[in-house]
Amino acid sequence: MCGYYFSNITKLSHTDNLKRRGPDSWNETEISDLGHFGCARLTTKGGVTEQPVVTKWENNTKGVLLYNGSCYNDEITGNDTQWISDQLSAQNYSEFVPWIRDLDGEYSLVWATPNQIFFGTDIFGMRPLYYYYDDRGVSIASLADCIKSEHKVFYRCQPNLIYIYDNNSKQLKTFINKEFDLKQTVNNYDRVWELWEKSVKDRYTDQASILISSGYDSGIIACTANKFYKDLDCYYVFNDQEQQEIIDRRQKIHGMTVIDPASESISNNYFNNREHHFHQEMLDMCPDIGILKTNTYCNSADNDIYVNNMIPKGKRIIIGGDGGDDIYSDYGYHGQRMRRQSRFGGHFPGDLDAVWPWTRDNVFTPYHNRTEIVGGYHGIEYRCPLMSTALIQAWLNTTQELKNKKYKGWMAQYMTEHDYPYADMEKHGGKIKMGYWHQSDRI
Repeated sequence: MCGYYFSNITKLSHTDNLKRRGPDSWNETEISDLGHFGCARLTTKGGVTEQPVVTKWENNTKGVLLYNGSCYNDEITGNDTQWISDQLSAQNYSEFVPWIRDLDGEYSLVWATPNQIFFGTDIFGMRPLYYYYDDRGVSIASLADCIKSEHKVFYRCQPNLIYIYDNNSKQLKTFINKEFDLKQTVNNYDRVWELWEKSVKDRYTDQASILISSGYDSGIIACTANKFYKDLDCYYVFNDQEQQEIIDRRQKIHGMTVIDPASESISNNYFNNREHHFHQEMLDMCPDIGILKTNTYCNSADNDIYVNNMIPKGKRIIIGGDGGDDIYSDYGYHGQRMRRQSRFGGHFPGDLDAVWPWTRDNVFTPYHNRTEIVGGYHGIEYRCPLMSTALIQAWLNTTQELKNKKYKGWMAQYMTEHDYPYADMEKHGGKIKMGYWHQSDRI
């Protein structure tokens, strides 16, 4: 997790919130003929590589890299920032678009070269990135407030797009990043489970904590982590709509810390005070994510987990189940929509081309970015193993029959085979999704 900015128009000065995202160091510099750079570093993977990173080609500056997040390609054995820099140094500019399409992880990056500025976020927009451009150049930053304070106008980088600003023509072009194979031909979960376990092991370290509820998404994360690691640091945010029997059984396995956002002692009463300045501070960073101001329940819980628990323990990574409902169930089952954001009630058609990506114009980006922004404010990196590109591709390739046979079937069967408790939707019904009353539905 880092926070950065680049501009070949002017130096950006509104950087306090960027610095919070990377408490390890802050580097700011101007590089002749390229522009202004600033980067706050939070190291969570491999060794230390200070940014911005100058990529070299035949002893000359080829470009300058800014990178935020974590990538988990098989070739990366340690420091992903250095690996990406080495890859960029070794290739021609024309190879950038094909190269970035192979990255798997939660990331955003900028590669500034003399003629072109390459930038973008990951396939599902899990790391926010904003920009402004005109005939003078382009400004790019991890947070909108950095752009807005200088240019008054900002744009969000859209998921699954690669942006290229041409310094000569002053034009901005985009390219599709990932094209998924939507053939549904695989009638078992073997490859899905293999890539799922890899996704958890890629993202888990001794600096990580895990969010747990009574459902499938957090459950399969905790189940898998418990299979490979000991002494998990887990947190359950109290909600009286959770299946308490499942919570009690998971408590015995993990010894979870229970967080009650409604407690009078928590987080300066963030939950009960919607107008508390903390919520507005979050919204000011990214004004296009309105839930940062309105979801006081989650803001207060996250704040307590980070400030009063994780940071004192030296933890830097939070692992959560974002994307589980969005990708693998569409918030529904057998055509029944369990939340208002469901596109087709979770009944997957024989031709996925008709509906994919069903996360488009859905709630994944604002819901996930709310968590990401609050974590970043405290220097905590948020990781989502359910959003692994390779995992999603393998699951998309499973048959329509397998997808529709059981609610989140690959998760349910995995947890059943590992004797791990979960709130079975087919047993409890749609109420386990907490219904339309849920706080996050009342924005």
